[in-house]
Amino acid sequence: MFERFTDKARKVVILAKAKATERGDDQIGPVHMLYGLAATDGVAARALTALGVDAAAVERELDRSGGASSGPQVLSGSAAQCLLIG
Repeated sequence: MFERFTDKARKVVILAKAKATERGDDQIGPVHMLYGLAATDGVAARALTALGVDAAAVERELDRSGGASSGPQVLSGSAAQCLLIG
């Protein structure tokens, strides 16, 4: 199924998986995908930037909330708004 993704979509998933692995999370969660979207160069990243969200902001929220392995994500600020909008 992964081969059906566009190159940009694959890059988002790869970045999300790398972030989850880096943090020791055993699953790719919505916040990891948000990071992947924000860390790429595309329409989604530009839309997120317009909302005040970039990869660094998502990382700050991950650090503050403890990451996906600590239970449900409780994010605040712009990153949380983007998850709720989607």
